[in-house]
Amino acid sequence: MANPTLDGNDMGNVQIEGGKKIANMTELPLPLSDSDATEVFDFGGSVRTFTVPTLQTGATVGALKTILDTFLALLNGDQSSTVAYVSDLSGTINVKVRSIDYAFTAGSPNILELNFVLIQASGLG
Repeated sequence: MANPTLDGNDMGNVQIEGGKKIANMTELPLPLSDSDATEVFDFGGSVRTFTVPTLQTGATVGALKTILDTFLALLNGDQSSTVAYVSDLSGTINVKVRSIDYAFTAGSPNILELNFVLIQASGLG
């Protein structure tokens, strides 16, 4: 599998790409009735999220800091537009970045673990 990219930036070694698509439904159980009588309305649309854990290695801490800073800059408090997430499994999808978790391990080579949570989105909002 080729390394996925986010906003054109190589996300590193990815062994797992997970996702979830949920519908925002309104449930209306009927009084004095069993669950088979529950009314369910799909007024809220659906949301698709991706979880992408990645691994970056580098000879220097500075090289990994540059990679980390590039991705953290996407979480700038003003995601008014989407960025492209491209992977073999998902193709090209417009997303906004919900979160990035990261951990650094010093060694030879140095290792930067990143865990991205992305939300499929339109360019609006």
